[in-house]
Amino acid sequence: MSSLKNIEVLIRVLERLKTESPEFQEDALWKLGNFITEAVDQETTLEEHSLFERLRDFHLRIEEMAAEG
Repeated sequence: MSSLKNIEVLIRVLERLKTESPEFQEDALWKLGNFITEAVDQETTLEEHSLFERLRDFHLRIEEMAAEG
């Protein structure tokens, strides 16, 4: 059941990404695979808000590194 729930969460997160900047979309799509793999390996269920915030945090870190470099 958790795999079906994870698919539903991923669909909602992907829908939310449509309204974000192309840069955020790119970073999020790149990192999303890691979070999916982590959930599968740990047999956990993703939570939409938490996943989206983790993607946003990742994007902000990428932007900070780019600004520093």
